[in-house]
This record gives sequence, C-alpha cells and structure tokens, in this order.
Amino acid sequence: MTVQRFCQHLAALLPHLDPALRLEVVAVELALFFGVEEHEVAYFKIDSAGRMATFCWPPPQFGQLGNIPLKSLTTSLLAATAREKKGFCNNAFAATPHLHMFERMLADTEQRVTVQKIISVPLLQGDQAKGVLQVSRKGADLASAGTDFSATDLQKLEAIAQTLAPITLT
Repeated sequence: MTVQRFCQHLAALLPHLDPALRLEVVAVELALFFGVEEHEVAYFKIDSAGRMATFCWPPPQFGQLGNIPLKSLTTSLLAATAREKKGFCNNAFAATPHLHMFERMLADTEQRVTVQKIISVPLLQGDQAKGVLQVSRKGADLASAGTDFSATDLQKLEAIAQTLAPITLT
C-alpha cells in the first residue's frame, strides 16, 4: 500500500473510533505498515507549553509514567524531535544516550528488548509540536533488529504524522 493510500485509510478510519481506542488502532496500523510489532510504535503527547512529554503508547506497565521534561534532555531523541520540529532516523540508536524508558516500561516482559533502530517525527499543529511518533526495530543487537530504516521510511512517517496531527489521539 502506498503512503498516500495508507493516510487516506487512517483519515477515514480514526474519526469514527472511540478516542480511547485510537492509539491502539494507530499502533496496529503503523506496525503493519512498517513491518514491526505494535510495541515498537511509540507515541508521546506534548503539553501545550511544549515543556513536558507524556508517554502514552505502548501502555506503560505501571500506569502513568508522569511527565518527561523536554528542556533538560539535550541528548534525547524525543526532545530533539519536539524541539526542532523535524524527523530523525537513527539506525544505531542502542549506542545513543537515551532514557531507555521505551524498553523498560512495557506491560509484557518479553517486549522489553533494546531499541536498535528508530525513526521519530513530530505531530505538528501549526508551529507547535503536540506529540512525537516513533517507530522502532528492537533486537538483542543490530543484526537481529532487521533492516535499517531508510530516508524513504522517515518521509513516509512524516506524511503519516501530517495526517494524524489534526486527529486527537488521546
């Protein structure tokens, strides 16, 4: 399926769903589109001041994780995506300093595998980031995580984010 058709599919599907189900449906759909598992899709909601992010998907094991300060996390991919309002592709993510929250806070222990490769894009409303969407490939090492993400994969996720941004995901 082309990214244009996928975006049309999401735009037609999501407004008719109960808002409480939208994140799960987005995760399922993105996982299928990018050939990853649902727990390899992440969504962070950014507060209206652009100072804090809340981890919303996958559902954390212990309920709400609280807020993640974006200003103090200078090496964070999440913070960079929200702050710079642009997408990033990192095929050596495990070697990059990060919070490891994505790997450690999942409901199922078997899903707590190292994120090796990741694409990250902002969900923009005007000139403000209202969320960050990430798709990753996990594995014990780079080879077991599968193929690298490409610049085309990043462009596809950016197009999908443009479709998702006007739709309230949480």
